[in-house]
Amino acid sequence: MGIIVDWGNEERTIMLTTFEGEWDLNDFYGMVDAGARLLKDVDYPFVTIVDYSQSLTPPRKTLTIGRHVGRTHNPNRKKVIFVKPGLFVERLYSMLGGLYPEGFGDAQTVETLDEAYALAKKVLQAVKSG
Repeated sequence: MGIIVDWGNEERTIMLTTFEGEWDLNDFYGMVDAGARLLKDVDYPFVTIVDYSQSLTPPRKTLTIGRHVGRTHNPNRKKVIFVKPGLFVERLYSMLGGLYPEGFGDAQTVETLDEAYALAKKVLQAVKSG
């Protein structure tokens, strides 16, 4: 299994990252780099949805990802939405958000992918409305 990152809509304003089964830190770093490649020419607002609903517990040493994510943060990202991350992942990202707010500080959790898309559309509409 692993981690898949791609656009979640035709307008390319929602980036969807799906964690499936077991994954390791190499998968995570590969996902961050793949996301950065998707976003290299993006100069407009977007939202990232991170779907953990099919994921297992993160690997050991996951706290080490913070600096890497902070370095690759795109300033056009308006929100990160986590889908069903579980208590452990939620706490982990909360801790990382305190240490690296530029990479993790704008996250919100929902229970379903449908809720995530609805929230993403609401955030993007609010940005568009000014």
